[in-house]
Formats: sequence, C-alpha cells, structure tokens
Amino acid sequence: MITSLVPILDVNRGNEIDLSSDINPLDKPWAYYQILGISKDATYDEIKRAYRKLAMKTHSDREGGNDEDFKQIALIKNVLLDDGGELGSEYSLRTEYDEICSLSSTFTQNISRGENKTQRLTEILLEEMRTKRKIAEMKELKAEIGKIKRQLERGKITRNEGQTQLAALQTAAEKTIETIQSNAQTLNATIKARFQISDEHREELSQKEKSKLETFHSDFQRNPSYYHKKLLDVFYTGPGKFQFGISNKVYFEIENYEFLGELLKLNLMGDCYLSGFSQVHFKSSRLEQLLVTDSNLKGLIEIVNGDVKIKYKSAKGYNVIKAQTLDGEIKLEGFAKEGDLYIPEQYATKNWQNQKPHLEILVKTGDIDLTQIRKVPENVYSIK
Repeated sequence: MITSLVPILDVNRGNEIDLSSDINPLDKPWAYYQILGISKDATYDEIKRAYRKLAMKTHSDREGGNDEDFKQIALIKNVLLDDGGELGSEYSLRTEYDEICSLSSTFTQNISRGENKTQRLTEILLEEMRTKRKIAEMKELKAEIGKIKRQLERGKITRNEGQTQLAALQTAAEKTIETIQSNAQTLNATIKARFQISDEHREELSQKEKSKLETFHSDFQRNPSYYHKKLLDVFYTGPGKFQFGISNKVYFEIENYEFLGELLKLNLMGDCYLSGFSQVHFKSSRLEQLLVTDSNLKGLIEIVNGDVKIKYKSAKGYNVIKAQTLDGEIKLEGFAKEGDLYIPEQYATKNWQNQKPHLEILVKTGDIDLTQIRKVPENVYSIK
C-alpha cells in the first residue's frame, strides 16, 4: 500500500490523543506531492509525467502492482490537475488541497475511547473539498436541465431530442447527488452553511430523516445524563456562538448525529449551549466565539477562524490548559503561564507545568482569552 514520508508534528500532550498510528497516508500533510515525488509548485506537465510513471508501477497488470494503489494515484492526479475548469478557479481542487495541507501540521489530532476515535478536522476539510466540487457540478447540471426545458417550450429542439437530453442530464444529476450524500455523511450542515446550497436542496432530506433528528433532539433534552457519558465529537459550522457551560439548560440546532460505541458525533450550527460532558473534541472551520465556563471540561478544541474565551469561576481542582494561536493573541487575567501551558494563578504550585493538560486549545486565526473570575456576572451563561 502507498505510504507517505510526511512527518506529523506532535503538538499534543496527554488527552489520550493519537497523532499518527491510524492516519491514512493520503491524509498526511502534502502527501499527494510526496507520493508523486514532486514539489508543491510542480507544473501541470510535471504532475502528468510523475503520475504516468507511478501509474505504470502500480497498475494491476504489472508485477507487484496493486489496483487500490492505482486508484489512489488516479485520485491524486485528478486533484492536483484540477484548476476549477469552467466552474472557476475558486473551485480548484488543487488550491483547496493546498489550503488544507497548510493547516495539517497543526490540526492532525483526535481522541480515542475504546475502539473508536474522533474525526480529525483535516479529514472533515478534505471531505468538504471533495463535496464542494460535486455540489458545483450539480448546480451546473440543474442549470442545463432548465435550459433544455426552455428550449423545448420555445420549440427550438424536437420533443425526442429534448427528452433524450433531459434523461441523460437527470441521470447524471442523480449520480452526483448520490456521490455528495456518500462523501458527506457528516456534512449536512456544512453543505448548507459553507457552500450556500438553497433551501430547495435541504428539502430533499426525507421526512424520515427529519423525524429522526427531531426524535434525537427531544430525547437529548429529556435524558441528557445518558449522553453526557459519551465522548463528544462536535463539528460546528456556525455561524454564531457556542458555549460549554455549567447550567442545566441546553439548546442547539442539529444537522446530523451518529453513535459509535462510546462516541457521540454531532454536527451543529447556530447558537448552541451544552453542559455536562466530561470529554469533548470540538472542531470548527469558522465561528464567532466559543465560550467555556465549565472548568471540568476535558479534551481538545480546534478552530480555524474564531475566538475562544475561557471564563472560570473560582473553585478547587483546576487542571492545566495548553493553548496555541498561530495568528492572534492570548490574553490572560488571573492565569499563570509557562511556555504554552496555563493554570489559574492560585493553583500554580511547584512543578505545576509537569501536569498533563486536561484541555488543549488550537486556533489558527483568532484570539484566546483565559480569565479566572471571582464572581460570575449575571450574563456569563448567556451567549445571545
């Protein structure tokens, strides 16, 4: 099988986080270029030559060839040669891939519990990349269908010609929709929020699926303690504010969920408030603000664009926080600092920095505000 020599940057300490043992070679930073043996600024012709050379070695008709490797090489070629075509450069898969890889040295982590692991942020972004192009293709197909229908109405083409063309376009559209649904099992919210798909497409969700989400939401409200025992894996698409608090209230807009043993995966959007979870992996490509007032919350927070605020009320049992922002500020009030480790000042005893972090925060673009407050303002639990 294909392997990548791309190094994985270890930016984690503790939290049972596995950095590399289960990473698909294709999902490692800049793996597509390394597998083809080319530079990141390789030209169109250089990519084609490298592909043909490796494709010949991996073809199943060759000794030592492997059909799965051959398909992976073809996938790499299709991405790196894609400049967006008629859809425009904003749909270039190569540009999208390069942007995701620029994040991969930071966002490569997940959390395991039992046999299951949370999904890495970069894996989700790669799914978005593949889905984004298919959605654009679907829009083009629907536009073409509309064009053929108008030509039929105006008598510019015969009925037989129109029906034949419409049947072919409709078949292509259905296959594209199937691919989108297959590639985006956890991305319903992303498809709506990030790629601005119309409400018409949202209505394509079956009534059965809508009823399933409503049932889950109601059951969560009635029996939150059952879900609190799970490892929470959240992908939040915004727009809005998200809070992990300590009050009993809960509200969220759910787009999808999945149970994997002791793992609960949620796709959420809009303003959300959750409480009671002991361990989480929170991921977001964009949000206005994430507020954490629950000092018992453990796990991993990863955000591409957005601010994080930690506001703890004075209490015993504080653990260490590890916080990093690549393009932003870390603001402190009542916290001690040692490198990228932080703890409320009153608990900064000798060798506190040797403790494993109970919460890790990684932000690409945005500020991190760490505050220990003696008295909780009236609105600290409200993010509206």
